[in-house]
Amino acid sequence: MSMLPSREELTGELRELRQRGFPRLRLCPRDALRAAGTAAGFCTGPDDELDGIEDLLRAAVRRLGGGGEPRDAHDYDPLARA
Repeated sequence: MSMLPSREELTGELRELRQRGFPRLRLCPRDALRAAGTAAGFCTGPDDELDGIEDLLRAAVRRLGGGGEPRDAHDYDPLARA
């Protein structure tokens, strides 16, 4: 079982990502984002790490913004598992 990252770790990585810009995700530190993505079921290994983190962030924005449920599942809330 993997440990979830601390709030400080996540906010630090998100701050770095915001400064560099989303297109430079691969250049940012992302251990905490990867751990959160894995816990939420978005990342399953190194091959889908960047896509998984991107999906995690999209789901978080959708949830914070009051957007609709993910299109691929009607009653699925992947962030509830994180």
